[in-house]
Amino acid sequence: MGIPSLGDLVFPGNGVWKVPGELPVAERLNIPGLSGEVTVIRDDWGIPHIYASYEEDLF
Repeated sequence: MGIPSLGDLVFPGNGVWKVPGELPVAERLNIPGLSGEVTVIRDDWGIPHIYASYEEDLF
C-alpha cells in the first residue's frame, strides 16, 4: 500500500469513468417505428443529444 496521489484525492473519479474508445463519426440507421427523422449528435464528452421531428420519437 501507499499514499494515494493528490490527484486521486482531489478527483476521485479520475481514471475510473471514461468514454470507451472512439465513437463513430457518422452512421445512418433505419429503425422501424419512428414517425420522422431523428438525429443523435455526441458532444466532446460523448453525451448524446437527440433531435427529432416528433416528440414521441425522443423516447
